[in-house]
Amino acid sequence: MSTNQQQNSYERPSFDLTSGFAGCLVETPIGAVALQAALSSGSFGSVYQAEMTNGEEAFRCYAVKIVSRCSEHGANAFAYEAETLEWLRHAQHRRIVGYHGNYVPQENPDFGLLFFDLATFGSLEDLQAEFGIGIPVHRAWDYFQQILDGLAFIHSEGIFHNDIKPANILCNRPGSVQIADFGLASHNHQDRSQIPMNFGEGTVSFQPPEIFTDGQFAADCGDLWAATITFVTVVTNEVPWEAASDEEELFAEFKSGEFPEDYWDKLEEFKEEVLGFLECDPDNRAIPRLYSDHLEIYLR
Repeated sequence: MSTNQQQNSYERPSFDLTSGFAGCLVETPIGAVALQAALSSGSFGSVYQAEMTNGEEAFRCYAVKIVSRCSEHGANAFAYEAETLEWLRHAQHRRIVGYHGNYVPQENPDFGLLFFDLATFGSLEDLQAEFGIGIPVHRAWDYFQQILDGLAFIHSEGIFHNDIKPANILCNRPGSVQIADFGLASHNHQDRSQIPMNFGEGTVSFQPPEIFTDGQFAADCGDLWAATITFVTVVTNEVPWEAASDEEELFAEFKSGEFPEDYWDKLEEFKEEVLGFLECDPDNRAIPRLYSDHLEIYLR
């Protein structure tokens, strides 16, 4: 396809989320952004593969998240996520997806764009689907350790993700993962000893049991629980339960010690350690050693 043909194949966006943005061209102060295939979508908005073009050639690939700013809540959420990402952008860490700023089109400020490094190897969810029977346990354990390192870093910065799950862990290169999607993150930069509480934001099947008994949970504990459920999910190829609630049969069996051995035995030599991370009582729940060690280092 020639440059002119490529340019003509893109349309100016109507900024209608229901119609999608693939094939649209968005003008920014540093060039035009050609939105291509949709990578993911949800209530938060949509993420697209995109190329920055100067009108003659594409010179940079991005993942672009488009967020609705139509309501006051949407505008505030966009600003809050951009603020969180900007903090992480200056701090920088190899386990956090690279962020390159945001842009609100002047012609239609009802939508905002967030620019990220493009993870060409997809997410852990994609990798899990690729294997079909679950990611090999030792490989998944290595990813789990990388996630814990990333969590230790953001927690040391007073930032808490609140939605760790396979879809939000990106593979930036073979054997390497990064934490992405801070749309539900909370932060407390002023007093990092004060851990924010989570009152239910996030994905239910990855939340700890405290949310169903107390109506809330400490954000750092929630991230660690969700990271552990992520590890279990990608190894076994299925989430262990729909919710960590006594009303959920699978979780009630797990809590009583009657969980199916064939499921948990897939974790091999990591089984007992993982079960400690999934202790139902948060006061007795084990904390991953790597997380504790790295958190201590980052807080120095």
